[in-house]
Amino acid sequence: LHTSYSLDAFIGGNRNTPDDAYRFAQGEEMRVNGQPHRLKRPLDFAAVTDHAEFIGEMFSTQVEGAPGYDNPMLAELRGLSRVEEQRAWFMKYVVANNRSATPQHPSFYAGPETTRSAWAMNREVTNRHYKPGVFTTIHGFEWTAAPNGGNMHRNILFRDDRVPDAPFSNVD
Repeated sequence: LHTSYSLDAFIGGNRNTPDDAYRFAQGEEMRVNGQPHRLKRPLDFAAVTDHAEFIGEMFSTQVEGAPGYDNPMLAELRGLSRVEEQRAWFMKYVVANNRSATPQHPSFYAGPETTRSAWAMNREVTNRHYKPGVFTTIHGFEWTAAPNGGNMHRNILFRDDRVPDAPFSNVD
């Protein structure tokens, strides 16, 4: 599942957190773009696999007081309401960068601590929702490269809770 910590999901209107995603997977109703959604049958397992690319930036976007939260570009992102504006912002700051020969963190990246903080939050939520024999959570993230427009999406899943301090992204 992607949550609001994946920039593409955020641009698409998803404001659900990793905690919300696991609750949804277990059968709780969630609202997506104002519409209620509920699974007919709860899942046995789930993994929140937000993109490693930009997860730190999305942490800064959403967590008030986080390094970078007051960055004008992230304030702009939070304020986008029209689909056309959202797509233009995404194309400018994400797609053009990711499809370049040398993708890099954008100027609004507040540093590796934001990536580690987002990942630590994800790990804590994943551990908290694990219910042995009832609902299995899997630690994971999505690694995505798009050299010259060729999307390479890879979900990295871990067999237990021994995971790195931060996800490894295409930019890194």
